[in-house]
Amino acid sequence: MPYGPSRCLDNEPGSFEQIVATEVPTTTGIASVVVNWQEESNGRAEARKFSFDRPTKPSAVSAGFMKALPLLCLEGVAVEQVVVRPVSIERALSILFAASANGGAYNHGRRAAYGRLELWQSVASLIGHDSIELEGIANAAADWSWYSFDAASAWFEQVAWDLGIAALSPDATAMSILAATDTD
Repeated sequence: MPYGPSRCLDNEPGSFEQIVATEVPTTTGIASVVVNWQEESNGRAEARKFSFDRPTKPSAVSAGFMKALPLLCLEGVAVEQVVVRPVSIERALSILFAASANGGAYNHGRRAAYGRLELWQSVASLIGHDSIELEGIANAAADWSWYSFDAASAWFEQVAWDLGIAALSPDATAMSILAATDTD
């Protein structure tokens, strides 16, 4: 049974072929890297997972594609105000680690060791990997397509602590998203 409403998404920019996206339940583990933003500062996070009725093309993950998903962080913003970029797994890990280790506006983060722990908890939840073995999580995460995104929306504070990460599964039938923001 679907967790949230289904949405039709364009499968390719400029095409009429659509896929159906259905929200599925998530665990709080996705937002592990920004828990300190929420507990010790003014931060908020949105963690979502979607399944698709058939594969989408990694190149189709665009501003329009993201805007079509029911994301609070993108509500009320025009598609032209959404920026989506493919990123390497290394860049995605760097963004997530920095969020945890360095913290938000009013805290000092978890620093190196706990920052790495929360990084791998978030990554494991983003990709739906149930192992606690670091090498297994890292190898599985490398098979996913990673994206960063941002928007000039009212949800993002647009100060210094905005984060948007999306991960598309290797079979291109699922996507996990973490958005977070904090302000001073």
